[in-house]
Amino acid sequence: MEFIISESIRAHPLALLHPEKVSDPQVRAELAELTRNYPDGEHFFVERLSEGIGTIAARLAEAGRRSHVGLQVERVREPLG
Repeated sequence: MEFIISESIRAHPLALLHPEKVSDPQVRAELAELTRNYPDGEHFFVERLSEGIGTIAARLAEAGRRSHVGLQVERVREPLG
């Protein structure tokens, strides 16, 4: 989760939830730019976090299917009897 926040979300969750409490005007402008296509910082955070978790889960599931298929192939190759 920390990786998703640092690489995809790129902002502290509390700064997204309460941008009015951020004292640096440049940082507030960056937060506004990050969240410009979302109703607010909370929606931005939840959607981006969900996308990141979904991406990781899909890749793990894909890797799991490949290893499962590999195990089935190995069993077929075992000598009979």
